[in-house]
Amino acid sequence: LINLQRKSLFSYSFYFHQDTAWITGCDFLPNLKYVVAVTESTIILWDYKSKETESDGFVIKPMKNCLLCVCTVTMADNLAKDTILMGDDKGYVYLLTITSDDFIMKQSKAGKVSQFKVLDSESFDMPKRKLHDDWVGRIKYFSALKRFGSCSTDTTSSFVLDDIKRLEDHLPVKEFSVPKGVNAFTYCRKAKVIVTGG
Repeated sequence: LINLQRKSLFSYSFYFHQDTAWITGCDFLPNLKYVVAVTESTIILWDYKSKETESDGFVIKPMKNCLLCVCTVTMADNLAKDTILMGDDKGYVYLLTITSDDFIMKQSKAGKVSQFKVLDSESFDMPKRKLHDDWVGRIKYFSALKRFGSCSTDTTSSFVLDDIKRLEDHLPVKEFSVPKGVNAFTYCRKAKVIVTGG
């Protein structure tokens, strides 16, 4: 964690899982003021400001497929919730909206994993849609376009750029194909171009 105002770097480490797991992606939830991270089978919501060792955050589990990336959907319409997008190793993109009430209402009776409270993934409405035939390498939301982008090494559906509403319906998505797929992408607002790399 880097404090830009103080120009200092703080290292936080925490043990949240019984088994060893890689963190495959992370982002910041600006409204709820949590860090969100994903591992192979869990979603971690970490209250990095907490002084209480007993309530540092929440673990949402289990996830059926291996989560590989996560990003925040930046919208200023509601200060009591945050929306995230996640991609997995089977080509699915997930949409998850988290509210502050979820932390109170959905706590599992299973207890805690270290200092993290467990939330059952089945208790969340989490729309998902298969957009790629290979793993989702990266996902990002572009607030200027009001669209999300996801990429894959999939040759047929290498890059998708569309509204998050497409994750909740079956309408066609805007996609294009690149031989051997796309590994990285970014958007330049000034030039109004999207650049991809494969």
